[in-house]
Amino acid sequence: MIRIGAAPRSGTALSTLEVCEGEAPALFDLIDLLADDTYDTTGTWTDEEGSIVSNGRIFPVNMNPDTHEYTYVVAGAGLCANEESSTTVSIRIDALPDAGMRLMDEAICEAAATTDYDLAQLLDGSQDSDGIWTRDATGEVIASGLADLTSLDPGIHFFTYTVEGLGTCAGNFDNEQVKIEIGAAPNSGMDQSPLQLCETDSAG
Repeated sequence: MIRIGAAPRSGTALSTLEVCEGEAPALFDLIDLLADDTYDTTGTWTDEEGSIVSNGRIFPVNMNPDTHEYTYVVAGAGLCANEESSTTVSIRIDALPDAGMRLMDEAICEAAATTDYDLAQLLDGSQDSDGIWTRDATGEVIASGLADLTSLDPGIHFFTYTVEGLGTCAGNFDNEQVKIEIGAAPNSGMDQSPLQLCETDSAG
């Protein structure tokens, strides 16, 4: 008689679960990332650090945007006690777009205006780098976020930084507005032609 023990089965991984940060479920059962009828139910789930995932359930709503991997391990029993099977599944959480926060407003004299003012310096630096700057009054796109302030009249001007989400967050937008005030340079007028008078035309 020959006895053949059943080898442990950790299942077949399905495709990576992809969700937008703002739509991540509060609770998710990792077993749903394994194909039906391909795994034993006696296994244990661990995260990337090797910590046990209680009941194989995670809380995506609290997870940082990134790709997270979890491994299902099934130990053998009986004749296959020395065997082990493992399968790794993935969850990718895409980040919502972030246009940063306004750091300050700018006030500059017309005479000191430049042709390549970097609008990004008016934000706090937390913004995504793939956004687009536009001038609010005209809708003009500011290439590379470098504004030509010499083309602006004295007064207050607004610019908006817009970032669109990627992956499963496509269609989500974030905006942040900044303000630049251009002060009028002093104007002493224009030179006129010299006044020419004949001696007999002098006053009196």
